[in-house]
Amino acid sequence: KGSISNDKLARIYNQYRYFILPSYFEGMPKTLIEAMACGGFCIGTNVKGINEVIKDNINGYLSKGLTQRSLLKVLQKVKKNKNKKITANAVNTIKKNFSLNVIAKIEKKIIDNFKNEKK
Repeated sequence: KGSISNDKLARIYNQYRYFILPSYFEGMPKTLIEAMACGGFCIGTNVKGINEVIKDNINGYLSKGLTQRSLLKVLQKVKKNKNKKITANAVNTIKKNFSLNVIAKIEKKIIDNFKNEKK
């Protein structure tokens, strides 16, 4: 799809039922956070960054590896269960931990702490 403007991302995420982020390492997986906020079934590999956002079988699903077999196994599990509570939990996780207001408060606190250290 190429480069997509931010105002069109939610519409695109909502076109799909599943979002899979296979990775060896993620810092702050923004695409995963965006997909979870849109309420899709999210699958990621069980690696640092992803497993800090996805709690397996609570707000998404974690794959044990990057092989086709391990990813397919998780996808089959998701398709079989289709637990709507997991997608609701995903949306709530993002609202509670990654909304703009929450992130702004965290960043303000960091800046305030930095200012206080300099005094």
